[in-house]
Amino acid sequence: MAVTQTNLVTDVTRIIQDSSYDSTEQLTFLNQAMQEVAGHPLVLLPGLETEAEVTTDTTYPYTSLPSNYQKNLFYVYNATKYWEVAIRASLGDMLRRYHKLDQSGTITSLAVRGNVLHYQRIPSSEETLEIHYYRKPYDMATYTADTISFDADAGTIADSASGLGDFNVGQIIDVTGTSDNNTSFTITAATSALLTVSEDVTDEAAGSDFTIKSRPDGIPDHLCRPLLVNHACSAIFAEIEEGVEGNKTNTIYHDQKFQQAIAALIAFIGPEGRAPQGINDELNLEAFL
Repeated sequence: MAVTQTNLVTDVTRIIQDSSYDSTEQLTFLNQAMQEVAGHPLVLLPGLETEAEVTTDTTYPYTSLPSNYQKNLFYVYNATKYWEVAIRASLGDMLRRYHKLDQSGTITSLAVRGNVLHYQRIPSSEETLEIHYYRKPYDMATYTADTISFDADAGTIADSASGLGDFNVGQIIDVTGTSDNNTSFTITAATSALLTVSEDVTDEAAGSDFTIKSRPDGIPDHLCRPLLVNHACSAIFAEIEEGVEGNKTNTIYHDQKFQQAIAALIAFIGPEGRAPQGINDELNLEAFL
C-alpha cells in the first residue's frame, strides 16, 4: 500500500502525543529523516539514481557538481570525445598519477571531493561529461491555495499564484479539497505555475482551497513508516526528553526501531548498489591522444 505524507504525519501525531509539534514541524522532521536514510553510507536507493550533463572549464581543473548531487558518482562518459572517463578513488589518488592538476589536454580521469568534480587534463575547449550518480531526495511539500485549477485537455494543474515551486518531476502528489480531482498524480513536467501529470484530470476551476501534498521520494513503500516515522519520533523525543535524568526511553526506543529498519532496507536493496566503476585503461587510452 502506498504511503502518503498524511499517513506519516498521522503516525507521528499519534505517537508523540504533543500538540506543540504541529504538522508543519513534523513534516520538517520527516524530511530530515528522508535525507538521513538516503545519505546513509550503506544505502543506495535505486529510485534516486539519476544522470546529468556537466560542462568543464578551460582554465581550472574542476567544476561544480549538480546541486542535487548527493553521493556515489559511478559512471562518467565524455560526450565530446566519445569515451568513458576513469573515476579515481579520491583526489589524492589522482594527484599520485598527475603530481599537479595543471596538465593540458583532454579529460580522461576525474575524482569527486565534496560537491566538486576535479579532472585531468584541462581541455582547451569545453567538454561535456555525462555523469551518473545518486541525487538528494526531494523534500515532501504541502501547498494549499484557492488559485489552483485543473485542465483536462492539457492534463495540467495550474496555480495563478505560482506557488508550485516545491514540486518536482517524478514526484507523486495527492490532491484533496476538490470536487472531482481528489486522487494521486505523477508529475511529468513542473514549473512554479504549472504541473503536467501523467494521469487524467477533470476540469475544475479555482476559487476554493485545494491542497497538494507530495509523497516520500525514493524509499520503498513497505519501509517508509518504519524508517521515517521512527527517525522523526526519535528526534522529537530527543527534544522533549532533553534534561530528563536517566534513560531517555522514548528516544532510545524509536532510534532502535529506526536502526532495525535501516538494516531491513540494506537487506532489501543490497549494500553494494551501484558502486563507483572507474576504468583502469587510462594509460592505454592516453597513448592514442
